Amino acid sequence: MKRNIFLTLTGLETLVVGVLLSFQRHLIRDDPSDRLVHVFHHMGDIDWAFILIAIGLITTVIGMTNYNRHHAETVMMIVLSAVWCAYFVTFLVQDIHFPGIIGINTIMTGFVFVQVLVEARYGGDEK
Repeated sequence: MKRNIFLTLTGLETLVVGVLLSFQRHLIRDDPSDRLVHVFHHMGDIDWAFILIAIGLITTVIGMTNYNRHHAETVMMIVLSAVWCAYFVTFLVQDIHFPGIIGINTIMTGFVFVQVLVEARYGGDEK
């Protein structure tokens, strides 16, 4: 049985980021005086961490079992691209607002987001 390695690995990566965010609550900083930063700060809440864990688990299971009923692989690629885009924008806003250089969180999240987009466009089963 063929398995979708990309979905499996990206699902595991999403799961690990969710676990990391659930333990490291200080990763996304807040500035109540700036409304945009304050809104993006909530992407570090425990609710979002559990959502990432759930998305990671579902994506990993779909990737390992090659389950594609109801276009599950396509739906998970859309969900992954939305989640990783949201976190890329969150980390980018944090890096722009707080003084310093562009952080490794922004760079790595951006790479994962681009990776998901490339896989969505060019990946898939070749027949």
